[in-house]
Amino acid sequence: MRIVLACSSFLTHGGGIAPYNRELCRALIERGHELLVITQEQLDAESWELSEHQAVQMYSTVVPKLVRDELEVARKMFNRIVEYDPHVLISSDHIYLTSLFPCFADRRTRITISHYYNKLQPKVAACRPRETDWIVALSKAGKQYLLGLPGCCAEQIIVIYNAVYDVNINVADLIFRKSREDVLRIVYPGGAIRHKSPEVVLKMVKRLTKSNLNWELIWLGSLGPSGSAEHFARRVPDNARKRVLVTGNVPRPEAEQHILRSHCLVLPSRGEGCPMSLLEAMRTGTIPLVSDCPSAMREVVVNGVSGYVVRRRDSRSLVSYLVDIAKSQQLRESLMRQARLVYERNFTVDAWINKVIKLLEHRRESRIKLKDTDQFDPTMVYRWHRRPGKWQRPTITYLRYKFGYPNLSPLSKG
Repeated sequence: MRIVLACSSFLTHGGGIAPYNRELCRALIERGHELLVITQEQLDAESWELSEHQAVQMYSTVVPKLVRDELEVARKMFNRIVEYDPHVLISSDHIYLTSLFPCFADRRTRITISHYYNKLQPKVAACRPRETDWIVALSKAGKQYLLGLPGCCAEQIIVIYNAVYDVNINVADLIFRKSREDVLRIVYPGGAIRHKSPEVVLKMVKRLTKSNLNWELIWLGSLGPSGSAEHFARRVPDNARKRVLVTGNVPRPEAEQHILRSHCLVLPSRGEGCPMSLLEAMRTGTIPLVSDCPSAMREVVVNGVSGYVVRRRDSRSLVSYLVDIAKSQQLRESLMRQARLVYERNFTVDAWINKVIKLLEHRRESRIKLKDTDQFDPTMVYRWHRRPGKWQRPTITYLRYKFGYPNLSPLSKG
């Protein structure tokens, strides 16, 4: 089966949408499908090396500086897709492809991925609901939000949690060793990103300094730009600086190793889809302590059994649970084993890709009938939903992006 996967990011380091798209690409290729990956990133090559013997075709839709130039980018992308002649179109946060769904031949299955539970991404995923076969939500909370958007129906919104490949080690032995270590290693994977609530983690650090625990914190990402309101370095207590390792932006494999070696993952986010760091933690028995925000986190972590779910700003409870974990080897090992069990039941690649393939193979019966041929219509194209900009000199388009109100109006009036 030939598949087009169009995405806002694919090659970017770190977490988020890019690793999801790479995992999806890899899993589909391993199942014998052919892929053309479309990304708005600048490409150095026309293929992505999956292995020494296999490469995936790539095509770039770099977003031009001027909105008026976007139509030609979308037109060329459409022609490239028609030339490839796919059976399935998957839009993973790519507004050009989603907005053009009505222009493709009826025989092509159309799928979108909604990576967040509200604001921008679900609106992009659901901008052509009548012409979309399936919308993949990454959590039940995400599905509920999508159901409130115009034109979406319950039968087309499918909840499929993310997945990550398993590690090539004996996880049972790893858990046994980690449960008996003296130091409590805590990893926070949010950097200075506002919706990851770094300020809650700093409050947690201040409380930990007043305890008698032997602890370390790995802060994955940066502390924010120097001189900015998000620069958290000055807020780390002096007596905690030797215990806090700030990694800066690191490649995903390095971040995964930090998570693997840690005993606990702390993620007090304001909102999430299904964070990859949560999956990476649970597969190696790293105990998740997560917020109760609308996300897959509160849906899969069983409080007190496979981790802890706390109110987002409740740093006091975070520290209380960390103290319990540190003081009880039996509790620590039990939580680690249960976290691993959640991964095995919910987040393996085989289970995930089987659910995705079912969508690829079946069109939605109630989806409207479209033309039998591909025909580009410029009035269907929406402008790029993530226009670059800065808070110091914000444009209207940039403010729409920041607050989750994409400009879903055609670039051309005909």
